[in-house]
Amino acid sequence: MAVSADISRQKRAAAWLSVASNSGAFVLKLTPTVERPAPAAEQVRWLGEGAQFRSMTPVVSAGRVALVMAVRAPAPWSVTVDVGPEWRLDGIVFVPRAARLVVADLIRGGSWDLVDDSMPVHPRSLSTSVSLEATA
Repeated sequence: MAVSADISRQKRAAAWLSVASNSGAFVLKLTPTVERPAPAAEQVRWLGEGAQFRSMTPVVSAGRVALVMAVRAPAPWSVTVDVGPEWRLDGIVFVPRAARLVVADLIRGGSWDLVDDSMPVHPRSLSTSVSLEATA
């Protein structure tokens, strides 16, 4: 049986990424806005430009979901994400690690803070930038 998601009252976010690594994991972090939401994968859609996405793995934990995908992009890229009314987008993250390792870390639990905000040893080599635009 085919199920189509009702995302007529969707929220949209767009991100432009210029990252130092050309492959890694792309993560959409979501939390429900209702008590019994439809599966997140049925209420979220994304379109990447300049990147190739592979094998989406959902990771479910108490009151939250992460959709983790392997991504490869040889140059800066962008992604537009539409989220249905039963979910809220809590984060769009690129992690320069294999998607399977990110999934394993999320499954183990603990913090879902995937942003490395520590000061790099050589700040000159830091070349990651992200722009985010959200519309309702």
